[in-house]
Amino acid sequence: ILQSEYPGRDSEQVRRAILSSGGYKGEVIQTTKSGRRIHVDSRMVARTDAQGEIAGWIGVNRDITERHQAEAALQQSRRNLVQAQRIGNLGSWEWNVPQSTLFWSDELYRIFGVPADFPLTYESIEATIHPDDRAHNNVKVQEALESGQPVDFQFRIVRPDGAIRHIEQHIIAEHDARGALVCLVGIMQDITERRQAETEREALRARLVESERLEMIGRLADGIARDFNNMVTVVIMRAELSLRLLAEGDPSYRHLIEINKAAQHSAGLVRQLLGYAGKQEIAPKTLNLNATIDGMLGLLRELLGEEIDLSFHGASNLWPVYIDPTQIEQVLVNLCINARNAISTTGRVIITTTNTETEHEVWATGFVITPGDYVLLSVTDDGCGMASDILEHIFEPFYTARPADQGSGLGLATVYGIVKQNLGDIQVYSEPGIGSTFNVYLPRFRADGLPRAGAIGALLAEGNGEAILLVEDKADLLHSTSEALHHLGYVVTPCNTPEEALQLVADGRTRFDLLMTDIVMPKMDGRELAARCLALQPAIKCLYVSGYPAQFISKRGLIDDEVYFLRKPFSLAALAAMVRDVLRS
Repeated sequence: ILQSEYPGRDSEQVRRAILSSGGYKGEVIQTTKSGRRIHVDSRMVARTDAQGEIAGWIGVNRDITERHQAEAALQQSRRNLVQAQRIGNLGSWEWNVPQSTLFWSDELYRIFGVPADFPLTYESIEATIHPDDRAHNNVKVQEALESGQPVDFQFRIVRPDGAIRHIEQHIIAEHDARGALVCLVGIMQDITERRQAETEREALRARLVESERLEMIGRLADGIARDFNNMVTVVIMRAELSLRLLAEGDPSYRHLIEINKAAQHSAGLVRQLLGYAGKQEIAPKTLNLNATIDGMLGLLRELLGEEIDLSFHGASNLWPVYIDPTQIEQVLVNLCINARNAISTTGRVIITTTNTETEHEVWATGFVITPGDYVLLSVTDDGCGMASDILEHIFEPFYTARPADQGSGLGLATVYGIVKQNLGDIQVYSEPGIGSTFNVYLPRFRADGLPRAGAIGALLAEGNGEAILLVEDKADLLHSTSEALHHLGYVVTPCNTPEEALQLVADGRTRFDLLMTDIVMPKMDGRELAARCLALQPAIKCLYVSGYPAQFISKRGLIDDEVYFLRKPFSLAALAAMVRDVLRS
């Protein structure tokens, strides 16, 4: 016995204690003849003689090795369970009904963010549940008690530090043979990260669908703008030709003036459509938004009116951006008009700028932005706000929540197109009765030698019988432009197809001074036509025409940067100036 091992105790100390007390009760480890170590429950007392001296020992040893192994296995199982619950972010609980006791696993305390001495009472636990979810939680617990079937549901808890966590719970009630409730068992899992991941996936999916939808609308707007450009050009040309043929006192003169004004206004709408489609002609430069906005405050206050207070808060040391100043003006004007329309009587509009460094972030609205440095331009109003069903459509061309006679519905669509064209993004927060905030993210500009846009001079003059080969696949525009050039003093040969034009040039009977051609045509584009004409008549000069901006056409390789280009719709004066400029070059 004295040679036994005493777990957790010094053998010599135990020996002295046995001799002094005359007995021992506890666990010892002994070795059998075969060398196997066994756990023994040992109990012994000393036998004394007449003089009180120890004469011997009486004891009982019981082999508890199997029990010890079972207890060790149980402890390991518990450790494994605790580890598994921590890895799975879940905890278990059990409510013993007859004893009215509640057990929580260690992981539940961690999930709820409470200490180990947290009181497990109905009131204290209910206080941790989000107020908006308590009624639903009680209904589900009652459902489990009454049905006897497993019940799954989700709710939110509020930790002591204010953090909100999403919990998924599975509970089941157990009954005895008589149907009496014995206990209620449950598992809670913290699914906050899973919910956030699901939200991000849904937001990304919604963003993708939205981007595809807006891209489709952009293509539609682009097609409409191109066809509309041709029609508007015809109207402008016909109106201006007619005005030159009439005296100012003619009764029709005033009507033609109004027709021309309406056509010019329509041309502006076309430019807005192209802006939405990302094909607006731009002349970007390095800008400090604070200085640009400062210079516009007077205009914006006049635009908003006296009943609306406008304030501007610009961040110091604001990063520069690279954008066309006219586009920034369009963005601010359209956002302020939108704010004005949202404010019924009196209100406030606040414009702010700040530098922001973003990582890959996703908001519930589906807003996604590429990581990087941005200048954030925000326009906030305290107007009526917008419901979610309106927010889904606000950037679509021609969409407006106002009466049809109070706007074209192109303002916010133009803003969207400008922001996208400049590799930025736009985010909207809005709530009915609260107001709206439009956050425009523009990339920080870092000097990298970007090219500067050039300009082509123009001289207003009429022709002197020069021969012009005019190529346009739209018949009405071909006839209108031909008549205008003839009116300006040129000899015009109109052609509806590039093939027809090539035959005339190859024939050689007419030495053309100028080839004026549309760029985008079926079978053969304007650039190929010009190259083949120059091979036949090297002295011919070229003027390209298109409804697309020159920069857009150039980026797609349809024309070179250093060419003469006239954008549709054009006026008679612009046509005269450009043709004379090309012929004199």
